[in-house]
Amino acid sequence: MIHEQEWKFLEGTEQRAKHVARMEQEYLHALLLGRKTDLDPAELIRRRAAVLQEMDYPSRVEAARTMDPTPEQARHLDLHHRWVLETLLETHPDLAPLVHEIRTRIHTFRPRIRDREASFHIRRTILRTEPDGDIREEAWRSVAPLGADLLEPTVALIRRREGLTRAVAKSGFPPLAFHVQELDRSEAVGHLDEFERFTRGSFAEIKQEVAATLELHEVTPWDLEYGLLKMDPLISVTPAGESAVSAALQQARRWGLDPEGIQFEECESPSEIQVLSLDPPENIRILHSPNPTIECVFRSLGEALHRSRIRASRYFHELEYSGFLAASGSLFEAVLREPAWLQEHTGAEPQAIESHLKIRQALRILGLRRQTAFTVFENLVYAPSDLEPHRLYGEVMEQLLHETKHPDPLWPAQPLLATKPFNGFLALHGEMLATGIRKKLVEMFSDEFWKEEKVGAWLSEMVFETGARLGSRDKILAAVGEEPGVDALTHDLGVTYEGPSPGEAEEISDQTVEDYFQDIDLSDLE
Repeated sequence: MIHEQEWKFLEGTEQRAKHVARMEQEYLHALLLGRKTDLDPAELIRRRAAVLQEMDYPSRVEAARTMDPTPEQARHLDLHHRWVLETLLETHPDLAPLVHEIRTRIHTFRPRIRDREASFHIRRTILRTEPDGDIREEAWRSVAPLGADLLEPTVALIRRREGLTRAVAKSGFPPLAFHVQELDRSEAVGHLDEFERFTRGSFAEIKQEVAATLELHEVTPWDLEYGLLKMDPLISVTPAGESAVSAALQQARRWGLDPEGIQFEECESPSEIQVLSLDPPENIRILHSPNPTIECVFRSLGEALHRSRIRASRYFHELEYSGFLAASGSLFEAVLREPAWLQEHTGAEPQAIESHLKIRQALRILGLRRQTAFTVFENLVYAPSDLEPHRLYGEVMEQLLHETKHPDPLWPAQPLLATKPFNGFLALHGEMLATGIRKKLVEMFSDEFWKEEKVGAWLSEMVFETGARLGSRDKILAAVGEEPGVDALTHDLGVTYEGPSPGEAEEISDQTVEDYFQDIDLSDLE
């Protein structure tokens, strides 16, 4: 049994960690809004490191785990353990300055398009709506100067993360990154492979449809979203006079979820929308670009509602697995794919709604497949290798997204590569969880579960309020009765599994695979 005095020490440490985390969120809030702040990021890193180093905290956590803790204590100690590992990497003097440098450069960068300084919002708008393919290409490549500027520090960060993790945890960085998120890396890699095979044929069909619509011989990355949206008969899924924000808030209240304490704020950011917990659960901010898509608004409000309803006084309980936060966002966004909801809000004919849903399904496949490809790249780039990361990125994107290799290194400009590694898999994992939860809601209520006020009470009790008090597997089992898998998601997407064709099986011999990966140490990949 853990001595009461020892437990009080651990609880006190939690509160100090909570205080630092709140200031970190306040600093990020000011950075995104372009406001001056007295908060010094270097000082915040020192304060967080001081919590880690206080009174032999890490070893006392490990010792407490051997003292026959109660189930509740064991769960809490497990969260302490994960926080220690994560903080050890995020505050290390060889890593923290690099992360801060990369994040600052990304947020202060402005792309140039047509010889003018533009915003990330304008860049996204061009990629979605600009008929001129040359301008879309210029917008797509407008982050190349940022990527080139960040290439050296990003590669250094990757190498230092991998080296430090192997020295401390005796494993590569990817297993530790998944472990901190309470995920198993080998299982995640299996899900990525399954999803890739399930969507391979559909992705090829999407590219063919875009090529036919735009009358192109070759479809490029900057053609895909524009081409799909061009085929969408519903330009907007909200009626005149109703904004995306008001539609999302209306749906929250329909489920009996009062969004009080959640505020929307406009900002210019590489990310279209972002949720910050300034003082959870009362003060949740949704920072968004001008005119965000309704999908982004619904997704972010779903995550914010989850954050605002976690009922626990302790710090680690107020933090939720990123996968479950992503699931709540995906579930809320799924309302936009309900035909009856669309008919109510747009008055569109059934045929137009059916066509719209087909396009939205294609956009989901495209988005998740891009996230999958980037996660595969992340998974490989941390492996000990003499292979240059930019070349590896080109190989992965060519293989999974059929993108032509290009000398410009765009990948270091990805905002979450440095600050939230493997976030791409969390998007897929969140969709898997959300699909299972939606299936449960349909069973409990009806196909039109989006109309039921009781949905909010069930979500609050089974998903939101528990926070991280349960392990991730226990939590999803308690909520829906089964663990998440790719099958339910791919069924929802209407795609089928594809193994290698006889031609592929003949073409890709064992020797070819061996030659292809000769420069990469895959000994720790399962």
